[in-house]
Amino acid sequence: MEKLRMFLFILTICACNGVNKQTSERTEEEKPSVAINIPNKQKLQLTVEGMTCSGCENAIQNKLRNINGVNHSKANHKEATVIVVLDSLKTNAQEIKNVITELGYTAKAYEILSE
Repeated sequence: MEKLRMFLFILTICACNGVNKQTSERTEEEKPSVAINIPNKQKLQLTVEGMTCSGCENAIQNKLRNINGVNHSKANHKEATVIVVLDSLKTNAQEIKNVITELGYTAKAYEILSE
């Protein structure tokens, strides 16, 4: 069990140190803006503990974007938040929290920013 913990610890450090910081520092203005109509749009903000770097942000964002119904996700390790735009008929806050937990982070409270 101790070897597994050590392996996961080393893996986390490698993932966090190997990320190009400039990638996560792009502002929303730099990215192309496309208006997408989501029938049952819901915007959630979750409080997430355990993110320490842009590698953590990228891991969460990429995993959430693979969920059917998630249109957009943005993690911020400095503010300990994750914002997700989703179709509420295809997924929900509990599924989002479960995915974040599976990645090794702690998804605490969430609030609905818009519906």
